[in-house]
Amino acid sequence: MGESDYQTESAMKALKSVRLLSGVTRPPIEMEQVPGGLQAGNTYELISHRSNITAVFNTMIMNTVLPEGDGGRGEQVVVVDCVGHICLQRLRRLLAERLRAQHDGLQLVQAVEECLQRMFVLRSTSVDHLLSSLQTLPTWMHDHASISTLIIDCPWSLPAAHRSYFQRLVADICSSLTLVGLVHSQRFGKPAKDALPLQWTRVYLDPIAPHQQRRSHANDASFGFSVSNMK
Repeated sequence: MGESDYQTESAMKALKSVRLLSGVTRPPIEMEQVPGGLQAGNTYELISHRSNITAVFNTMIMNTVLPEGDGGRGEQVVVVDCVGHICLQRLRRLLAERLRAQHDGLQLVQAVEECLQRMFVLRSTSVDHLLSSLQTLPTWMHDHASISTLIIDCPWSLPAAHRSYFQRLVADICSSLTLVGLVHSQRFGKPAKDALPLQWTRVYLDPIAPHQQRRSHANDASFGFSVSNMK
């Protein structure tokens, strides 16, 4: 184990203790393709060629940062954006549309900005930068205890060694810190040969034909069909 891995693991253990003492519990988040909803502590890899992943992420972000009285959960979200698809101006417009029924004028502007203050965006331009950002995340989260969701938009084709470490690192962070993890992947219809970490499920957002469903793996979920082995 390298020094950075040791520091990451130590930070996760310390933050996990803090969260356990504070009694952090979160109900499942509804998602059509995942029966029972998205469970805190688990990571979901979204796979699609045709569905608009950015729209899925925008909806998840809004439902997280909006106050409970406005249809959200009033929690914080971390977004790791590797390709620049997360647009703050678009999110600002979408939030204004959701809040307009109960706010107007300057009050509406303030309500939108308060929502955006609950979102933290990290930009990563390389695999090394991505892994480094994730390694330091548990330490940084000590001052942001209300973070409930980790979104990673990284459709790069990672080398096998990097992909395995990336999956294990993200799964460990979400499991230890009681987060819902969402990861974007474009590998649609490809056999799930990877040895996936526990509490990691692949969610196919595009319709899957019956002959493809027969080849689904234990950590796969697709349009209401789920046999994930999360523990």
